[in-house]
Amino acid sequence: MRTQQLNFPLETVMLLKPGQNRSSRDSVFAKTTLLKPALLDEPTNHLDTESMEWLESYLKDYPGTILVVSHDHFFLDKIATQIAELANRRIHIYKGNYSYYLAEKERRMEALKKEMELQKAQIKKIEEFVERFRYKASKAAQVQSRIKMLDKFKEIKLDGSAKSVAMRFPEGKKSVKEVVKVSNLGHSYGDLTVFSGLNFSLFRGDKVAFVGVNGSGKSTLSRLLSLSEQPAQGTVQYGDHVNMAFFSQESSQNLTYANTIWEEVSSVPSSADDQVRRNLLGAFLFSGDDIFKSVGRSSQRGCRGQNNFSQR
Repeated sequence: MRTQQLNFPLETVMLLKPGQNRSSRDSVFAKTTLLKPALLDEPTNHLDTESMEWLESYLKDYPGTILVVSHDHFFLDKIATQIAELANRRIHIYKGNYSYYLAEKERRMEALKKEMELQKAQIKKIEEFVERFRYKASKAAQVQSRIKMLDKFKEIKLDGSAKSVAMRFPEGKKSVKEVVKVSNLGHSYGDLTVFSGLNFSLFRGDKVAFVGVNGSGKSTLSRLLSLSEQPAQGTVQYGDHVNMAFFSQESSQNLTYANTIWEEVSSVPSSADDQVRRNLLGAFLFSGDDIFKSVGRSSQRGCRGQNNFSQR
């Protein structure tokens, strides 16, 4: 009832937490958006296009205060009026949307760099004066004054730039032109037919996105194409020299949380030696003793996703 009152899209499935059914998800979301202020932790995860458009429209007209945690830059551009950046245990507020934040941060960093260089030059000049006249009695008062000036300087620090994952895919053996052929593909769960009679081919170099409302079968089709699930009807045929890797939205659920990150990566059958595995983990920002922490301690979903992706 709440869903209808708030004009949720009729076909939406809002996944706030894994395992929630549709009615409970919509009820939780509806209840949250009625609170003032509303705190939304990555609300766009698992939303289809229609639900995203509804959410953006609703939040734009929302009369209360909204606090949003999100990695979706496009979403933040549309709904945010301020960006609060957490870096180096400090918070800095930018009064604008995400695009404004990026531009303003760059300007701020350039200004801070100039200010920092000027400060370094001033400190160097004062230190040279102190060193030059330290033992000259007639300059003792001036030296002490300069030393006090040095003590009063507040060091200017730049926000450390965030590390990014370094990903490089080595060139593999050239595959045939038709990479995969799908013939009369269909699937169902019990009496529910997800889709049937799908026929298409993907060719070398294609980059294809599956779009559709939640429940239309995008994830099911992905699992069938990955051969991790058998279709109810039809076939999926791969061409010669095709190496397929599958990273699903449920991939992190397949991790053994009691294992260390190193144990998880080492559990994947591969001809790679330990150094190659370490280099791979380093590319995903796992370094030093991080690799000996348990997967369960990598509480951030992003860290678990990086760990899982490194196994692909």
